[in-house]
Amino acid sequence: GISEAFPSTSAYNALSLNNTRVTVANWRQAPPPPASIRVDAPNGGESWPAGSTHSITWTSANLPVGAVVSIAYSDGAARGYTTNRTAGGAIARVPASQGSYSWTVPFNTGSSWRVKLCVPAPASLVRGATGSSSCLASDASDAPFSIVP
Repeated sequence: GISEAFPSTSAYNALSLNNTRVTVANWRQAPPPPASIRVDAPNGGESWPAGSTHSITWTSANLPVGAVVSIAYSDGAARGYTTNRTAGGAIARVPASQGSYSWTVPFNTGSSWRVKLCVPAPASLVRGATGSSSCLASDASDAPFSIVP
């Protein structure tokens, strides 16, 4: 190179690298924002008539293109969340971008119902997974809702 003593024509490569090493070493790409999903309805306090049709709705952000939402529900009877094997372990699986699912409310009345949403994580993101049920994003009703006669 050419010494830094000649500022207009210097080409001291080693000095240039040394002067920029901290900036280059600290250069990082910001991580992507986390995936999220939130139950909007029923989120607690609603009273839905048995046999009626209501929309389960949600808001999502930063989900992969083509993501699906698995929907399950619980009547609060300590049996966990009810699923339907024909829908892949959920009462329904719908595109996350849809933002809602038209649900025919069961005829089982009660005041301890909740809905749970899960966006299954791709197997490539789940360590040792072979069809694992891990969620990339999930949420459940904040409080119970009622199903009335």
